[in-house]
Amino acid sequence: MGSKSSESITETARPDRRRRGDDARKRRDDTKSRILDAALEVFLERGYADASVAEIVERSAASVGSVYHHFGGKGELYVALWQDYQRAYLDAAQAAVRAAKESGEADPADLLVAGTRAYLERAWAQRELAALFLGLDAPAELARLQRQIANEWIRQNARLLRSTGPEGRLQVAILTGMIGDATHAVVHARDRRECRRLIARSLHYVRLLATDRGE
Repeated sequence: MGSKSSESITETARPDRRRRGDDARKRRDDTKSRILDAALEVFLERGYADASVAEIVERSAASVGSVYHHFGGKGELYVALWQDYQRAYLDAAQAAVRAAKESGEADPADLLVAGTRAYLERAWAQRELAALFLGLDAPAELARLQRQIANEWIRQNARLLRSTGPEGRLQVAILTGMIGDATHAVVHARDRRECRRLIARSLHYVRLLATDRGE
């Protein structure tokens, strides 16, 4: 009887522990989300250099200890937001390429144009956020990550265009850099009309370079 009672207590305790664990994770996630949301507001208003952890703490209603526990400091907060930004842009471009493939498009240049269009349209839709992350006001530790993401975009575009060899890699590197420059132009467009013209011109150049075989 004693053994059965112990088993019953243990079985009852397990769901309680799971619930407590789930609740703790939810609280941690909620705290991190509040901190990130507050940090983004402060960075957008003040830029990276003039932002302070104290203001982020105040807006998030979190403690200083929570900020440093979850992120380590202002630089790490900026990097976490930048990584979310990059993932969202990569997802948008990849989703556009998948949609184009599903509609029957198979030409590599047309697929790249579809992905680039989605990327640039997102940059315009989120131009304040894009301008923040495209600027020079950023923590020093971001430079290494920027090189990594640039190389990842080059790999993605090379795979899409089936580019190989030194000349193919050079072509894709130039093309990827051009898309980055186009993003800067689109983000700083004066209005939607100018944005549309810049995107159309950018896609024209993307297609030209993507179809160039160096002959």
